[in-house]
Amino acid sequence: MSQINLVHGDTNTIQFEVKDQNGNVQAITSATIKFQVRRRGTMPVLIDRSCTITDAAGGVCTYQLQADDWKRLRPSQWYEGRLSVTFSDASIASTPSMYEIYVGED
Repeated sequence: MSQINLVHGDTNTIQFEVKDQNGNVQAITSATIKFQVRRRGTMPVLIDRSCTITDAAGGVCTYQLQADDWKRLRPSQWYEGRLSVTFSDASIASTPSMYEIYVGED
């Protein structure tokens, strides 16, 4: 599980590399990708927003943190994130790896 460290209130861009279950880079041409975040160990999704594909053949996408995200994410808390990928044939795959996300104080 990869770790992402954030500072509460930042509007940074997070970059992801989409990989399949074998750890190989997954091409994401014509895919739609959502970044989903929930509090660690709970089910409700707090953030479910679209990513921007920056290198389709290389499986690279980004998520731009938004000011509104901080209404859902609190400082000094751990969260879990994942990517949900919808391919052009309408098949949906979640990335096999989860991301541990820590939100620090601003």
